[in-house]
Amino acid sequence: VQPITPLWSVFNGYKAAEIGFEISKLQKELSIEQIKLEVMNLYYNYQMLSESLKVISETKEQLKRYYNQANNFVNEGLSDKRAILKIDIELARLDQQIQIITGNMNLIKKNMSIFMNIPADSFTLKGIKLSEAQLTSNSSELEEMMLKNRIELKMISKSSNIAKHMEWIAAQPFIPTLAIAGGFKKTWDDSQFQPAMTMFIGGSLSWNVGFDWGKSGFEYYKAKKERLKTELDNINTKKMLGLQLMQLENDVETKFKAIEISKREIASATENLRIEEDKYREKMTTETELLDASVSLRAAKLKLLTSSYEHEVALNRLAMTIGVEYKDIVAGGE
Repeated sequence: VQPITPLWSVFNGYKAAEIGFEISKLQKELSIEQIKLEVMNLYYNYQMLSESLKVISETKEQLKRYYNQANNFVNEGLSDKRAILKIDIELARLDQQIQIITGNMNLIKKNMSIFMNIPADSFTLKGIKLSEAQLTSNSSELEEMMLKNRIELKMISKSSNIAKHMEWIAAQPFIPTLAIAGGFKKTWDDSQFQPAMTMFIGGSLSWNVGFDWGKSGFEYYKAKKERLKTELDNINTKKMLGLQLMQLENDVETKFKAIEISKREIASATENLRIEEDKYREKMTTETELLDASVSLRAAKLKLLTSSYEHEVALNRLAMTIGVEYKDIVAGGE
């Protein structure tokens, strides 16, 4: 005798376990993507600091020229030593910035070595030259990509299926029990009334009604509520993911605008420094105005570097978050 109805629970339990295994694989894939995102962010921060170090080093050479020029003025009796002292203070500040940047670069490299589980001194980070990549996909295209590829959305869909199978399992006690019986009999002393071989098959259908229905009903109600809660949580999660997509897209556009502003600030600061240098050579301005112009240009260059790398990080974060390749959403980048 083989009961058939319990196979309902066996089947749904197997499907729920199978989907759970698929979710665990997606969770592993999501963890890998999150690590890649973190390493990418560290890598671009390292490159940004490396480029910043070059800008500060260039400024330091510039200030050394100003120092020699101011020293000549002092030797010729055209100025006092305050000019030299001010430039010397600014040089000391640059040395401090260089130390801070160098320390942060070493810290980032150490952090990356932890992710890769290798010594920090066993690898070098190759420099890159940023291309002016631009976001080419519009909001609707990005949303469509996200719905097709984002790992979290795949997990949401599968969690809904698990809740559905668990609800069906809870409904098992209310399903009539079907059993199939079959057998074979061989009679060695056969006769007209006792054939030599007999095969039989049949079945039974029963429905147990009792006090345990109360408990079963509570379990089914609980499973149904859990499914409803899962569905509502998934709806809320989808809304949050959509909101995150809007934030990421806006972040990309905002940082791209910051690049354009920084370029204009560099052009203005470069012209201002040129004028102040010409005036200083003729002793028509003070070293204070000259240093202010130099600081303004350095700040504008550093701001452009920061904006460029933050824009690149934002583009990569957007692509990795929605589950597509970088080249699928940008033009002019690598």
